[in-house]
Amino acid sequence: MSLRLRILNRLDAYVTRLRSAWYMQCFLFTQRPRHKEISLGKSVTFYVPVSGGGRGTIKVGNKVTFGYPLSHRLGNGEITLQPRAPEAEIIIGHNIYINNNTVLCALQSIRIGDDCLIGDIDRKSVV
Repeated sequence: MSLRLRILNRLDAYVTRLRSAWYMQCFLFTQRPRHKEISLGKSVTFYVPVSGGGRGTIKVGNKVTFGYPLSHRLGNGEITLQPRAPEAEIIIGHNIYINNNTVLCALQSIRIGDDCLIGDIDRKSVV
């Protein structure tokens, strides 16, 4: 592998980490004041913007990935999490992949267990 290619690969990884940190901080800064509670586990990665709405609780487990950088994006690929009522909650387990353009709206409760893929594979929905 040429030196140029190695440098580009490292630079791409660095830019991806920066973008993930930016999306996470934007999500927390804009959504935390509105919601009853927002908590993120360890190793949560944001490849696309995540927006919210509503006033309920959002809890995200460890090793959760929002978006996939090589997936098709419609618009900016944004993922929306909306616990609409103050008592509504969205709880996401551990080791979850949520694909681009996903919307989760809860009037009462949405609970996603561990080791799940929420999104689209080969044009077949997987939930």
